[in-house]
Amino acid sequence: MYALFNPNVSTAKELPVTLYECEVRVGNEAPSLTFVPASYTVETGEAERIAVDHVTRVVENGANSSSAQRALQCIAPTAPPA
Repeated sequence: MYALFNPNVSTAKELPVTLYECEVRVGNEAPSLTFVPASYTVETGEAERIAVDHVTRVVENGANSSSAQRALQCIAPTAPPA
């Protein structure tokens, strides 16, 4: 699997990522690896949409409250322990 990120998306509903999967093709009796576009769907639940909506509103308003900081920490990835 190979992920290619594109920061220049055309619509807000389009994700800025294209996924490719490796495919083995045989030509001239020699196998070769080729990346081909992979299709995908994104599924979310109501709780995820509510959380994303809340964090988006906090960031848009520029809030620096402790609740805003906690909300952002909930979605930010954490570094693995050393």
